[in-house]
Amino acid sequence: MGKKTGPKSMLTRELKGFIRSHYLDCGSLRETSIKVFNNLDKFKNLEGEERAKELANFIQKIYNWKSWNTLNLGDAVETWKLEYKLRLANNNITRFLKMKETSDILSKDGDIYTIDDTNKLRVKADISKFVAKTLGKEHYSERNEFTGKEGTPLYIPSELIDKYDITREAKADSKVGE
Repeated sequence: MGKKTGPKSMLTRELKGFIRSHYLDCGSLRETSIKVFNNLDKFKNLEGEERAKELANFIQKIYNWKSWNTLNLGDAVETWKLEYKLRLANNNITRFLKMKETSDILSKDGDIYTIDDTNKLRVKADISKFVAKTLGKEHYSERNEFTGKEGTPLYIPSELIDKYDITREAKADSKVGE
């Protein structure tokens, strides 16, 4: 006797893609479930208690698919969480990098004075350094280990080995002179 299988899942690759696009907009599986439910033709004509019951069933179904990892939905949701956070971080970085470093202050006389806002300057400087170090690793990296690019061993020409009298132990440890 073969293994019994349950009914065919409503989850398709297309629906999974639809769920993903909504998840990346809101970052919540429950909110995503509601948005997807509201956009599926199957549920559009429902009203009142019937709609509320079907919505609750649909939300539970999505959580079950995640739990059972149907079509790898559980794994995908974990990846989507990271994508959502990265999207938020990128939006914040862009917003902070475009931010004015000054604030306008209105005096009692109605005059507007522009002053440097040190908190904004500090945040903008920190974010700029982070972005430069992360995206511009080639030029701004703070790596300090003694290896070549991507952790490869350093190559030291043999004339430098002789000139600076590098010991045999150093040669063996660092693949010097290859």
